[in-house]
Amino acid sequence: MAELIPKPGAISFEDRAKKAKPYDWGFGCTPRVAKLRDDCYSKAVVIKDWSDVVSGLGVVSFRRDVKIDLDRARIVTKAFKETEGQPVVLRKAEAISRLCDEMPIFIKPGEIIVGDPNSAPDEVRWYPEISVSYIPESLETGFKHMVTPEEKKEILDEIYDYWKDKSQECLVESVLPKEVSPFVHRTPENPCFFADLWNAGRTLMDYDYEKIFQGGVNARIEKAEAKLKELESKSFEMHPADYIHKKNTWEGMIKCGKALIRFAERYAELAREQAQKEQDPVRKKELEEIAAVCDWVPANPPRTFQEALQFFWFNEVVGRFLAIPGNGSGCRLDQVWWPYYEKDMKEGKLTRAKALEMIECWMLKVQEVGNYIEHPQTFSLTAGTDVLYTANIGGSRPNGRDASNDLTCLILEAMADVRINQPPIMFRYHRNVNPDVIERVIELVRCGTGHPAIFNEELLERWALMRGYSLEDAKRTQAAGCVAMTCTGKPLSSGFFPVISFLAAPKMMEYALYQGKDAFSQ
Repeated sequence: MAELIPKPGAISFEDRAKKAKPYDWGFGCTPRVAKLRDDCYSKAVVIKDWSDVVSGLGVVSFRRDVKIDLDRARIVTKAFKETEGQPVVLRKAEAISRLCDEMPIFIKPGEIIVGDPNSAPDEVRWYPEISVSYIPESLETGFKHMVTPEEKKEILDEIYDYWKDKSQECLVESVLPKEVSPFVHRTPENPCFFADLWNAGRTLMDYDYEKIFQGGVNARIEKAEAKLKELESKSFEMHPADYIHKKNTWEGMIKCGKALIRFAERYAELAREQAQKEQDPVRKKELEEIAAVCDWVPANPPRTFQEALQFFWFNEVVGRFLAIPGNGSGCRLDQVWWPYYEKDMKEGKLTRAKALEMIECWMLKVQEVGNYIEHPQTFSLTAGTDVLYTANIGGSRPNGRDASNDLTCLILEAMADVRINQPPIMFRYHRNVNPDVIERVIELVRCGTGHPAIFNEELLERWALMRGYSLEDAKRTQAAGCVAMTCTGKPLSSGFFPVISFLAAPKMMEYALYQGKDAFSQ
């Protein structure tokens, strides 16, 4: 059955690249995908005017059919209120546990990949634990039409009131040296950008899915439990602070892992409920299959291509979007998903057309997630819009040989079909790349969507080596977010932007030219 898998680049989609709409029914390889695409909510803010060109803050508003998701903010606030005095890591784990248990969930008609960090397709989440200083004013301007009077009162009296002196923004500001403050806060005199991005709280995680897939989440829980047991046996040999830190960390990991499994089980239950009411026998069978998949993953290792995609997406929803204000990805999808695609194809359990449809359905999930509501510093730039996902494909193996496969080309083909913003496709170019695969890259470029971005893999490796990574890690360098380089399984930092922020290079140049003086204040 190996002949079922085409050679990389053997199948062309040039005909679709030439047409304004790739299929008779529009965008997407099947009418199902076209319908899901048509029903997809656009959550990006609309800039109506610029309040201050120098500061870069826009007078913005969300589209009329988009609402604020209060559920996440409500659940997190209640969890932190009820765990006052406990270690931060355990308070966070408790919040994640409650989110997985209490967040409203939904399965849209026709979906075959399920899961969302928002309570409804037309809602956009927010993270009050990061920043709330902008909320009172925003409720009178850009957010005004997104909440009812009752919701506005709840936000101000309960959520805002609790976090106004406890958020990440407040904690950082409380320890910020006075002499540093003028250089990080954006003003007409200091038009720096992203220098105080702890107000947005973005985090960039780079999961090693090859390892996570090996035993499923249950295996990770068992490993953490073993570590915890080992820790107990060494308690008298350790410094008390080290013991407490490790104990809290392992307990928090165990709690979060179990919560992720329960989150998937809730979707299995919902799919079964919908299947019982479904009159269409085809859709009924699909819902039953979704339930079976969600019963198995992410608790256990994926066995099929659909289980691999669903496992991957559940972990992304909870770990990247629900628990934290994350974005980016960087995952080499064609490598991580390939063993399951290859196995199903060789065993005759999957067709190339069905795999293409699954990938396109997954892409639409990424598109509709939407970036979260955030601090005005970036509100007019990214709020509600794309999550800068960056799916890596192509590239080489550690021995330098081309790593491209048919899944590489399927992902390119899928984007040519749906023509959406997310996930941004990043093709890893190297000296041994397959010329046939490059042709498929060019076909996608011809669609005019801006996909794929093309990165030189050798330069990625050189960056990692200059940063002090080992040669082995450098071979696992990936691009995530917009252009953030990381190594698989080794996040840039646990807090990313909140930790590193950005240097205002133009301001540095200005000080150099004006002998250390501010040109605006002279």
